[in-house]
Amino acid sequence: MPPFQAALTGSWTGTLEYRDYRSDRRVTLPTKLTVTGDQPGRLQLVYTYDDGPRRLVTSRDRVTIDLPAGTYRVQNDDDAYDATFTAQGLREFGPDSSVVTLIGKGKENDLPVDLRITITVTTGSLTMLRESRQTDEEWRFRNRYRFTR
Repeated sequence: MPPFQAALTGSWTGTLEYRDYRSDRRVTLPTKLTVTGDQPGRLQLVYTYDDGPRRLVTSRDRVTIDLPAGTYRVQNDDDAYDATFTAQGLREFGPDSSVVTLIGKGKENDLPVDLRITITVTTGSLTMLRESRQTDEEWRFRNRYRFTR
């Protein structure tokens, strides 16, 4: 299994912090993540969010990593989301490099945006910071996952 995929695989516990579009305030939810991979370049990410008293929400993403092409594709379970990102740092990932940066396109509030996702993985921690911007704007915080094993 490639080093980046191996580093992600396992069970993680932490939080999702996100910027609420309506109020522009930040909200934090307790979150669990389980990452499995049945073959090189393929991962299943299962997120479980604690969204209030007795309300757990689960979402699933399929990730396809193409190391030679340097891409990272994310598809959700109901195929409502399908995005391919350029992945910087995949080939270098290992003992001397723990960061992969994904660059791509998306939509927020029905407007096109550039997306940047910075994934930092160490033996005991995983952080995924998602930022967005419209043309000629600065990067803005969208959400951040912070996990430990």
